[in-house]
Amino acid sequence: MVCVAALGAAAYFIWIRMQPESFEQAGNNIIEAIEEGDGTGLAAYMVSEELEFTGANPKVLSTFLRNFYGPRLKGFNRDGRASLEPGEWATYYYQSFKHPDGRTNTVSVALNRNGKHVIVAPILSGLVYTAMRTELPAGKPLPNSREKFVFIIDTYGRHKAALSATGLRGITAGEPSEYLHSTWDEYLEMFRDKVRQIDERQAHATSLGD
Repeated sequence: MVCVAALGAAAYFIWIRMQPESFEQAGNNIIEAIEEGDGTGLAAYMVSEELEFTGANPKVLSTFLRNFYGPRLKGFNRDGRASLEPGEWATYYYQSFKHPDGRTNTVSVALNRNGKHVIVAPILSGLVYTAMRTELPAGKPLPNSREKFVFIIDTYGRHKAALSATGLRGITAGEPSEYLHSTWDEYLEMFRDKVRQIDERQAHATSLGD
């Protein structure tokens, strides 16, 4: 009987291991890797396009998480359970964080499946923005439109050297069918262009009203 029970337990364990990883499990594993500065754990879920363009590997990712991301998220703790929300091309895993001083933040992870393996759509751009948002005072809402672009230009500009020092060459963003690869300088220039376009439209609208 003991032998039969042991065989049954072993078979069940093997069956469990063979099941596809759930998005909830993958999301939690990714958050844990981020919190622990585990570049190997994070790299295991990242798509090859992002790894190759950004120059990310387990060592570089660990440096980014421990030297750039981690210090800026110091004091932030998980706030409640994570949530899953289906999207057009991915399932989003959201984990909220809160600082004792009242600041809040959220890590968003876009998950897809490659066979039984869960992969995360470009994640570094979101993590960098999450780190930048820690500079917003408690109670201040996330900026939108032009204010958001100016915020990105300011914060990324000030921290570009620190980001480059991690070994990352830039970021990858967008949907799997149309990834956008940008160096740090190209990323900043893209948002400067957005601000210029908004200002030009506003100036044109003002001239029409005069």
